[in-house]
This record gives sequence, C-alpha cells and structure tokens, in this order.
Amino acid sequence: MKNYKYFIWVIGLLILILGCAFLCFQALIRLVTEAEKRNTIVSSSYAVYEFDPATILDSLNTKKDVFTKIEGEQGELRYDDLDAYKIIMPPINWKHEDYMKIANEAAFQFLGTSLSEWDLNFLLFRMSCTDAELGPQSMGLTLFKNGITEDELTQLDIDIYPRSGQIGLRNLFYSPYTLGQGYVPFEKILVPFEEAFAIAEENGGYVARQSINNECYIRVSYVAGKDDHWTVNYMQNSDNTRIFEIWIDEKTGEFKIITSP
Repeated sequence: MKNYKYFIWVIGLLILILGCAFLCFQALIRLVTEAEKRNTIVSSSYAVYEFDPATILDSLNTKKDVFTKIEGEQGELRYDDLDAYKIIMPPINWKHEDYMKIANEAAFQFLGTSLSEWDLNFLLFRMSCTDAELGPQSMGLTLFKNGITEDELTQLDIDIYPRSGQIGLRNLFYSPYTLGQGYVPFEKILVPFEEAFAIAEENGGYVARQSINNECYIRVSYVAGKDDHWTVNYMQNSDNTRIFEIWIDEKTGEFKIITSP
C-alpha cells in the first residue's frame, strides 16, 4: 500500500512539473510573438556606393559628387553585399570627424537627410593593431529617428570601408516599434574617438598589443542606453581572445580597466 501511494505521489509530481513546463513554454511563445508584433518592418531600402578613398575628403570640401551607386547583376545591391575585404589602397589616416563627414554626405545622397536629424544608437571603429598609429580603418553606426507617432521608428545603418572604397546604407521603418532601444544626440559624446583611444593606449592598450607583437585587432564601440561609455577591446587574431578591455566615459574621459594581461 505504501509503495502504491508513493507511486501515485511521484506520478502526480511529474504531471505537475510537466504542466508547469508546458505553461511556461506557452508563455514564452506568447512573449516572442508579441515582441515580433511590436517590431514590424513596414518598409526598407538599401544602397551600396563606391568612392575614391584618396580624394573623397578633398572632394567633400569642394562640394563635388563623391559617390557612385553600385548596381548588381540582379539590380540594386543590398546592404549585406558590401565587400569589406576588397582592398584597393593602403591603410588610411582618418579621424572620427572625417568618417562622420562622409557618413553625413552619404546619408544625404541616400535619403536626403542630415545626421543632425538623427540620434545615435551604436558606433563602432575597427582597426588592426598594426594600424593603431594611423587610426580606424572602418566605421559602422546605427541611427534612430522617431516617426510621426510614438510607436513609429526609422533606423539608418551606415558602414564605411575606406580601403575597399565602399559604403553601405540600410534604412528600415518600423510601425509599430515599442521595444525600447537607447539613443542619444551626437552632442552627448564629448570625448571623440582619438581621445578615447589615446587614453586606452596610455593605460595598458599599447603594452598589451606589443606583448603579442601586434597580432591583434581593436574594436572601439559606443552603445547608447546600455554602456553609455566607450568600450575599447584588443582582440587576439588567432582565437579572438580579449587581451585588454577598458571603459572610457564619453563625457569626462575617466576610465576603468576591465581586462588586462
């Protein structure tokens, strides 16, 4: 009799556990479904442009046309068709401001808009450790702009690859969009890339990359609403191991070392 009662108790417990698991699974499915409903892409557009890395900055100053739209075999190239690894010139020596000028001109040609009309969500500079003295060799950024109603949002992605002479743009319009993403005015970043990277180099980054003979690459990023600081990562080429990481306040320049050799 005791064994029978124990058996009934075990069966009841298993049924309870399976029932709870089923209800949790159903709740998760509903959450994912609702999230997808709250972020619906209504329209999208893409463009990939070519430019001459050797002359583009001078051309911008003289108001000359600097971009040529690339058409693919099947028509318009998409944002993901960027050839980031096509190298047509040696490493460049551009500053944060130079990249932003180029991004602004590309946004105007693509959408007839200025970056000043958008807020910043994500900014990334990347370079090989061997190019650290020259500066970033690519830049990517994600921008947001509110729509006419509170649940509308427009997203603009821009990726610039100077050494391949290409820039890609993607424009996405969400309606509705109610899952929050952080974004801030560009003016909030008072410490530009050059100053942030210098702080990183002076406080352990240079020593870290020299310790592995510059066999590494560097990512300098800013994520609005999440980090709210520059994050500088030195990553080993062979296995993507992080050898040094430092956080730098984008307003004050104060820093915190997160990972060091």
